[in-house]
Amino acid sequence: MITVLIAAAISGSYLAIALFAARSMYGRMRTKSIDGYMDRNSNYSPLPETAVKSFNEFDRGPTMVGALAGGLAWPAVIPLVYVVGRLMRWFDETASKSRTELKAEHQVMQARIRELERELHIGEAR
Repeated sequence: MITVLIAAAISGSYLAIALFAARSMYGRMRTKSIDGYMDRNSNYSPLPETAVKSFNEFDRGPTMVGALAGGLAWPAVIPLVYVVGRLMRWFDETASKSRTELKAEHQVMQARIRELERELHIGEAR
């Protein structure tokens, strides 16, 4: 009898943590999806309601399934998400910049130099 109670307590705890993890993952995935929609369509000035509607139509089901699967496998998924996130951040930090990024940085730097030259009256005819 005590074995059944211990098994029930462990199963209940596992399920409670799994549901909490799934709910947390769903919230993060939903936010990321809606924010991504807004970023991808920023040229068209989309409304937030449009992003939420798009999420509900296309991404809600797969996001729920992914969050529930991740929640049920939380002992493996949580450390895996952490490690993969750290690796992705490391790869992103060490990537060389594209010509577009370098050009944009150069333009910002040149604008700042011109601004400082104006403030310090450098290059003006006296």
